[in-house]
Amino acid sequence: NINTDMYLASLIDGEGYAIQGRPSFEDTDEVPLSYKVATAGNHSIAIDHVSGIFADGQEIYLKDNLLGTIHNLTNDGAYNFTTNAGTFSERFEVVYANSALGVDKPTFNENLDHFII
Repeated sequence: NINTDMYLASLIDGEGYAIQGRPSFEDTDEVPLSYKVATAGNHSIAIDHVSGIFADGQEIYLKDNLLGTIHNLTNDGAYNFTTNAGTFSERFEVVYANSALGVDKPTFNENLDHFII
């Protein structure tokens, strides 16, 4: 990274990369992120521009593992967060499906005469 005070990188086997090529896209993919900030305080993560399937409407989410939240970067804009100074590699992940919105589909069991969730 050329910026020694602040950066955001995707992780592959624990190593930080500015660009990550993937063989195919699955909306179940999870991309762990590492970030470094020299100054504690308020910071933000946003999408600058998109292409390919992301330009066609595939949403991009940022999962904050520290707070247990999922933020829609595509529709809701920048994610603002507070952090200490340092390098962190377990707080954020990019995901493509909002698991917090997942709802189990009930199925009807004829033998029991009720729905199973």
